[in-house]
Amino acid sequence: MNDVLREGWQAGQKAWPDVELTEEEFAAYARERLPDSHVVGGDGAESSPPWGDLYLACACTKGDPKALHAFDTVLFPQVAAALARVAPSVAPDEVRQVLRHKLFVAEPGRLPKIAEYAGRGALRTWLRIAATRTALDLAASAGREIPFEKDTMAFIVGAGEDPELDYLKRQYAAEFRQAFGDAFAALESRDRSLLRYAFGQGLSVDAIGSLYGVHRATAARWVVLAHEELVKVLRKTMLERLNVSREEYASILRLIESRIDVSFDRVMTSTDP
Repeated sequence: MNDVLREGWQAGQKAWPDVELTEEEFAAYARERLPDSHVVGGDGAESSPPWGDLYLACACTKGDPKALHAFDTVLFPQVAAALARVAPSVAPDEVRQVLRHKLFVAEPGRLPKIAEYAGRGALRTWLRIAATRTALDLAASAGREIPFEKDTMAFIVGAGEDPELDYLKRQYAAEFRQAFGDAFAALESRDRSLLRYAFGQGLSVDAIGSLYGVHRATAARWVVLAHEELVKVLRKTMLERLNVSREEYASILRLIESRIDVSFDRVMTSTDP
């Protein structure tokens, strides 16, 4: 084992002192997953890999009981709050149970899914994505869908100090909220979810692409289409509900769409932290 991998193994031991893993086991796991620049060290390595995360994942791949316990009790609670926002109809314990099987129970002749963690980011982020996908799958298989939240409108239209928008909200609050709810409900299920992720949860297109297993460009295109469909349907429902002249209606709609576009541009230019 070279000095880089030995230092990584020692960092893993320090992070998880109760988890036992030999230098050789850790080195083999890391060599199979990390770029050569990270394994060899030197100027070619852009940053140090998350050695502690790799150490724990390696031990979990082996089925080490203490590593599995640490994963379950330390890491999973850190992502449980995100599940409550993404899929409130699915209990975190239900997600945990399914994830345990997916990540740690290997199919005949294969390694468990946890072995796919390759240290390209924090293990907590990797787990959050896996848990979110699992929660979405469970919700879909049970015919459950994230309900329309009353605050989704505020996220998409935007909030802040805007006297003209505030006046609009006061003047046409009931009509606009109902029109927005109808327009949102009329969207396809995936479009509703995309808008919740992008605006309600503030996920970047990179994160949304990870959730759906698609490239960020595909995720961006989906969000664009969902946004366009929402605006189109909102125009129609607003015209049907507002008892105003076409000139006043056009002025109101221009304001709404400008606020939507501001929020939309912010989402499309964001990246993961």
